[in-house]
Amino acid sequence: MARRQPVYEPDEPMTTTARPMVVAPVATTRTRPSYGGLAARIVLTLLGAAGIIVGAFMNVVNGTAGTDVPFRSLWTTDITGSAFITSLGFAMIVVAAVAVIGMALRPLTSLAGAVGIAGTILFLVAVHRATGSLNGIDVGVWLWGIGSLLCLIGGFLGGRREVVETTNSTVVER
Repeated sequence: MARRQPVYEPDEPMTTTARPMVVAPVATTRTRPSYGGLAARIVLTLLGAAGIIVGAFMNVVNGTAGTDVPFRSLWTTDITGSAFITSLGFAMIVVAAVAVIGMALRPLTSLAGAVGIAGTILFLVAVHRATGSLNGIDVGVWLWGIGSLLCLIGGFLGGRREVVETTNSTVVER
């Protein structure tokens, strides 16, 4: 019988051979500016923010200005009397400011547009609950909705992604 070798002792002497080094291409992603898309993004965001801000100072329901409607009107049926800081109009002005600041960060503009649309819809539901109809809706609410939609669309425009293959990024043993 042949003598068994322990696991840690090799049967054959170890030899090492140099393996050739090969440069492997690596796919990287970069964003190239699309100047037309960037211009459309800026224009849509600024128009949307302007619409939201103007709508905040206009009449929104039954001759009541957006800055006189309380923020709590989004979840209650109380649509009367408010200070400027606690008004729904001020909240929409903040949404517009976030959209403009978000031109530097694309998701922030889209988020501001979505919040503006949600606020407009919640306000319309609250008005319908309070009055039984939407007949008293004035132009300010429509400016909120359209401006928020423009901000949402503007948030999706801008640079485009491109996959670029480089040839000297990674060295792989073969």
